[in-house]
Amino acid sequence: MLKYNGSCVSVCPKDFIADYDDMECYSLSDLDISLLYFPCLIIAGTFFLLSYVGYKQKLKHLMIPNWLVLMGLLEHGCLLS
Repeated sequence: MLKYNGSCVSVCPKDFIADYDDMECYSLSDLDISLLYFPCLIIAGTFFLLSYVGYKQKLKHLMIPNWLVLMGLLEHGCLLS
């Protein structure tokens, strides 16, 4: 069970997140990090577009596997940010 405002809850309310031990709920605004949804989505879309262009230029190019490799690079970049 999670602690939220001194009481036990099964799920954290909206705009709250559980800690690593699933013991307490913390507000997202209290975190030191910010969530970067849209820049990462824009980069993922750009990577897909680059993979698509490569597929159209060279028929041996594997579009989905190449995009997945680029997504791995993006994931590491997001973790470092």
